[in-house]
Amino acid sequence: RLSKPSMLKRTLLYQHYSIPLRDIVATTNQKSNNLYAECLLRMVGVRQKGEGSNEAGAEAIWDFWVKKGVDMAGAFIEDGSGLSRFNSLSARQMAQIVRFALQADSSGAYLASLPVAGESGTLKSLAKGTAAQGRVWAKSGSINRVRAYTGL
Repeated sequence: RLSKPSMLKRTLLYQHYSIPLRDIVATTNQKSNNLYAECLLRMVGVRQKGEGSNEAGAEAIWDFWVKKGVDMAGAFIEDGSGLSRFNSLSARQMAQIVRFALQADSSGAYLASLPVAGESGTLKSLAKGTAAQGRVWAKSGSINRVRAYTGL
């Protein structure tokens, strides 16, 4: 006969530590790793709303940007990777978000996570041999014949 779960003694068998968050974000942005992006959204949901779902993560992100003064009217966040055709952010919203990120205390880590035109990540072959090479930091995204970039 088993004891009540509250009476069982638990023994830690193994503990694994993640790589630092800045490294996860760098991999997400440099390689456009959609799995990492989805996991990050859900972890935001866990930390801010107590639930690891797309809905909770999207709500937490929405709340964060509204508190920072971003007008989220017309925006839709359905997933973390941006692959859902139901996602929608305006160019103005993206510009406000990037401006905030560059003014934040963690702006150095944010900038270091972005691919550089003609040099790294998803922008390695973009603008090679032009004045933009090495001077544009941006996150790329594409879906159904649409390609977008945001950065500086």
